[in-house]
Amino acid sequence: MSTATIERSTTNASSINFGAVKPGETIGALSFDPIEADRLAQLTISERRRELSKNLEGFKGEVLDDIPVSHLYHYYYDRLGNVYNHPDRKPIHRFESQFDPRERDGFPAMGFKKATDLMLQNPNNVVLWYSPPGQATIDNHSDNPYSDVTFIYGQLYAMIFDGEKINGVAIKVDREGEEAIRQFMPDRFDDADQLGTDYEKIKFFLQNPVTLAGTINDITSSDWINGRVYGGKEDSEKKQEFTVYKMLKEINRKFNEPSKESEIHALVRDLSPSQLTDRWAISQLYLRMIVDHPSMQKYGKISLQGACGGSNVSKGEIEALLGTNQFEPLSSTFRLLTQSDDFLRGLLFNKGDGSTSNHYEDYQCPHCGKTLSGESKTDKSSWRKNCDHCDGSLGC
Repeated sequence: MSTATIERSTTNASSINFGAVKPGETIGALSFDPIEADRLAQLTISERRRELSKNLEGFKGEVLDDIPVSHLYHYYYDRLGNVYNHPDRKPIHRFESQFDPRERDGFPAMGFKKATDLMLQNPNNVVLWYSPPGQATIDNHSDNPYSDVTFIYGQLYAMIFDGEKINGVAIKVDREGEEAIRQFMPDRFDDADQLGTDYEKIKFFLQNPVTLAGTINDITSSDWINGRVYGGKEDSEKKQEFTVYKMLKEINRKFNEPSKESEIHALVRDLSPSQLTDRWAISQLYLRMIVDHPSMQKYGKISLQGACGGSNVSKGEIEALLGTNQFEPLSSTFRLLTQSDDFLRGLLFNKGDGSTSNHYEDYQCPHCGKTLSGESKTDKSSWRKNCDHCDGSLGC
């Protein structure tokens, strides 16, 4: 991954306007959400760096590298049984606030609460919680970003409360792999088989985590039937069949090996405090990770299909979002971006609805925060160089 300094480009910010996207709007195409910056703004500087690093690590592992078992994560109880993703247990770190109620009609939040209650009641015993592949919601309202999202694989969460904190990992499971994990929660699968629709099954699994008697070491060293759990993305550099035996070995490793600081932590450490709360600066981090990934460099395209959706994107499309590629009007990419109604076109021209307005959307001055009318898409010479309100330089 490139470690080049992330700089605000006012031209790119005006033409893309990642700062104007709605919550969840980019997930279906890019598998990340610039709204992340708004939450980071509520944290201390050190907390921002920690959380952004964790999110970027997850994006790299799950979406780009297609790693079947996530990094080890930790959560913390308070005296009332509430769960936080930081040991200081501040309200901003309350984990339930990070569930979007529009995702699967709020059932993930309800299910997570049941899973954490089980762990609190059964310390040092593994709790499994399964979120199947399939529809992200049955709400087809246009304002719900999950209405166009289908989870292409499921996530099996293996968690344990060690008396101090919750430790857990997420395991990718595709449709075929459900038969292999059935042995870990057979009663749940038998009950789900009696339900009518796939969405009823999804809700059932989310609301019914299970407890296994034993620690992670006990469970991973027990006798289980081998079988395929996850097949991997077609364009993955490390595509290979992921089996039950490999899953157990990897879970055991993640729980028992100390974590190491990665290149991502070093990159985030070099960001300024203001960049840590800037939607466009954070979006650039994700976009640069995409365009610099080995699969993108080798094939000129990559699948961004994480658990929350995503799409297949080309190097040219991501470079266009970054403003690092100038397209000739006769090129195929130019026609793709200007004659199609896909989501990336919407990002480039500030409209997710295929609008053909001659002006970009209104945006906020980075100095005073007041609204400025969108610049012309066809006459760059008319772009303002200073804010109409405070006269701050816009660098256009």
